[in-house]
Amino acid sequence: MSVDFRIRKNLSLTMTEPMLIPGANTSCEGDSPEGVSSKKAKCLLNACVIAAPAMAGSAMYEVKLAYNNNKQTSMYKSKQDFFNLKSMFQLLAITSAKGCCQL
Repeated sequence: MSVDFRIRKNLSLTMTEPMLIPGANTSCEGDSPEGVSSKKAKCLLNACVIAAPAMAGSAMYEVKLAYNNNKQTSMYKSKQDFFNLKSMFQLLAITSAKGCCQL
């Protein structure tokens, strides 16, 4: 199926600012992420949502995520699942700002 056949929807997932994520060996109890190199400590998330063919009578959307400049994943979600995914990324942004989250 070509990209021209699909219709882009106004379901937005906007995370264009890099989030500071502590490294795997740091804890959230007073440790600062300053010891982690800035290249590994940042995660840039880019999302694209495209309408996909319906499955089992419900509208589906293809969510394409690109992160860390070279990793990509694609998944099919219903509208409610998409909003749950969006809430999960918003929670990730909040907890990573406090330094208590790892990606």
